[in-house]
Amino acid sequence: MLQHPHSFTIKDWAEEDRPREKLLHFGPRHLTNAELLAILIGSGCKGQSAVAIMQQLLAQNQHQLSHLNKMPLSAMLKINGIGPTKAVKIKAALAWAARLAIRPMKSVCNSAAVKGCMKY
Repeated sequence: MLQHPHSFTIKDWAEEDRPREKLLHFGPRHLTNAELLAILIGSGCKGQSAVAIMQQLLAQNQHQLSHLNKMPLSAMLKINGIGPTKAVKIKAALAWAARLAIRPMKSVCNSAAVKGCMKY
């Protein structure tokens, strides 16, 4: 895969390197966190692709989604290319993912589920 200059738009990339097309053809496991977030925000800004903006955002958070989840909206808004709409989309997606992550744990907490798990 080619390294893409940050000044290119994703439309300038080879089709097989574009995040949306990669997801369609290969599934989400073949995308980086920056590429998945780029799909979510939809577009970049003048001089930066959506992927480049998300790489910058992740770099500011040690490339850890858990750190990104704790990042205040006000800090996200300081990154060139992230306005209120994109920041809210990112926060909403991270909140949704966090809820999905804890949901299975909640279902195990009832007594019937615990009894079922204890049978060998």
